Amino acid sequence: MVNLLRIVFALLLVGVLAFPVLAFEDFRYVTPDSWSMHTSPGQFKEMYRGLPMGKTKLNLSLTSRYRLQTNDYTSDQNFYQYLRANTSPVKIGQGSMTTTLFSRFADDIDGDSNRDWGDSYYYYYEDSLDRELEDNDWAPRVYQAKFELNKVIPSTDVTGGRFYLDHLNAFQMDGGDFTANIGKKLDVYGFAGRPVSYYIDTDSDFFYGGGLKFQATSTTKISAEYVKLDVENLDDDYTKARLGQSVPYGTIALEYTNLNSSSEYLLLGNFEIPYTGTMVGIEYKTLRDEVDTYNSYVVNPLTYTLLPESKYDLLDLSVYQGLGDHLVFGAGYEVRTVNDSNEEDFGNRNYDRYYGNIDIMGIPTYNTYVSFKFDYWDVEKNQDVSNNEKVQYGIEISQKINNAVDVWLGTDFNKYEYDYINDQRKDSVRMYYVGGQWEPNNIFSFLVDLSYEDSEMYDTSDLEKIYTVEAWANIIF
Repeated sequence: MVNLLRIVFALLLVGVLAFPVLAFEDFRYVTPDSWSMHTSPGQFKEMYRGLPMGKTKLNLSLTSRYRLQTNDYTSDQNFYQYLRANTSPVKIGQGSMTTTLFSRFADDIDGDSNRDWGDSYYYYYEDSLDRELEDNDWAPRVYQAKFELNKVIPSTDVTGGRFYLDHLNAFQMDGGDFTANIGKKLDVYGFAGRPVSYYIDTDSDFFYGGGLKFQATSTTKISAEYVKLDVENLDDDYTKARLGQSVPYGTIALEYTNLNSSSEYLLLGNFEIPYTGTMVGIEYKTLRDEVDTYNSYVVNPLTYTLLPESKYDLLDLSVYQGLGDHLVFGAGYEVRTVNDSNEEDFGNRNYDRYYGNIDIMGIPTYNTYVSFKFDYWDVEKNQDVSNNEKVQYGIEISQKINNAVDVWLGTDFNKYEYDYINDQRKDSVRMYYVGGQWEPNNIFSFLVDLSYEDSEMYDTSDLEKIYTVEAWANIIF
């Protein structure tokens, strides 16, 4: 179990930060729309307009994306074209139907012609797109192609086609899903189909399952789900149950996951202290049984559920406090303990982590957002790394120039990268980035994002500095 002294210290930390002397009224922390673009450029707004089609309406969006990656060794240029379409509800009987399509085409503009070290050497920018283009020109993908029937069958919703199943688990699948409302408190659902993969053949794979969601009281919700998996010749039973409970000043969730003989427990708590507006978060996770390779499925079609790893405990405590109209302070403590120290590895290790943030909103202008982040890691020695103590930091800045223009810049730090060529663990990868989006009207959007990575990943200087340029153009009909 987690060391008792660490827990006591963490609780004292939360207690000190959760009850500040200075109070404030009605604090609500709202991040800008462009915040997500710091890590995921190209996140355009939803489709607002549509083309009339008889009694329905077609919403259509075309997005073109260009990406250039370059370093002192070589470079690579890719082009992607995305198509999104959906229809407004069409009335059928007492219900309605909607349809959705989301697809992609892509090409490698310069192929692998920039092998500066010669054709016999490994090509640094070889990626999944290069592999797809070997089998299919323009590397077509269909992310979604579905129809949804809402109450066409009384008290029942039905989805069919390719879609993202989202109940207690999130799977991408080709198949069908239904949810039936039984009274006002109980939903029962079932699903069956084939997992989706863009990399391997899943024609012989299959899974099915079902579950229920029960609103036991106005403050208590119980959910449970069972999935039978026959994927990659692994015959698995996967079960998850969740209890959600509203309590004074917050919510608590208890979750149990079982994959064959391996069990995991999760406790989540989120609370707000009314007088100060302080937000407190608690997460405790424990894996009670070792998980081996044959009890997990780690390839894209399903989920990263209980990867092969040894037993561990994880505790995370966090607190966020607003001060006035412009400042938010956050702090947290995370500790992970591997129950058998001999089973530590690169992805499952003993460590203590202290982290925090200072967010500034509306200074110097109303549309300025600044976030300073810091982490202190103390990683215990194991077979992969020696004792490792490191302070890392980052900063994010978003600025809305006017109603049409947003810009952002920042720097961030990643730890524990793996140099697979030299079979070494490196722990210093800093990223710098700057970007902006221009939306002159409701039809067009343009985005450019530039990033620079300075890494210890490789011993050769040719690969230490990597530059990436992303350009997006979006048309909404």
